[in-house]
Amino acid sequence: MKPEGFGADVWAAADRGDILHEQAPLLTRSLLSAGVDTTVSGISGMVYAFASNPEQWEALRRNPNLARVAFDESLRWESPVQQIFRKTSSDVTIGGSTIPEGSRVMLCFAAANRDPRRWENPDKFDLSRDPSGHLSFGMGSTSAWASTQPASRRRHCWNNWRPGSRASNWPRRSNATTTTPFVAGTLCRCG
Repeated sequence: MKPEGFGADVWAAADRGDILHEQAPLLTRSLLSAGVDTTVSGISGMVYAFASNPEQWEALRRNPNLARVAFDESLRWESPVQQIFRKTSSDVTIGGSTIPEGSRVMLCFAAANRDPRRWENPDKFDLSRDPSGHLSFGMGSTSAWASTQPASRRRHCWNNWRPGSRASNWPRRSNATTTTPFVAGTLCRCG
């Protein structure tokens, strides 16, 4: 493991107590496989968001301090992780329906990130909103750490796209097509 690599970052998080030491090997392996997909999907989602909303790209070019908001808003708007399956550990009632203990359920992060009960005008990519609280990487101790990794890669992209960089005039097309306290989105019982 390289001292500057993400594997070392995982073990450092375990040493700080952010995750359990027993979780470090599994998280490292998971990031090797899943981290690539979420990074590619997250970056392409951000490119798509700006290509579809050139006025938001211009707002970011005018105010580079919006970079973190842009990263989080792009994750909220075009979630790199669409859903995850889990098994209920006890009976749970949601919206008047009871899901029995041991049921397999599918949590749809993308639906939660577009839930109008949480987000005003949820289908709009908008750098003026506070996108914190999106569920693009789920919830819990490992998701909090894992979400920083694709963000660091998107920051690297931003540093290459920022005004004054070689690619700062992207996109040029003016005719482009266009941990939270709420229960939102879609929860499907799968068996």
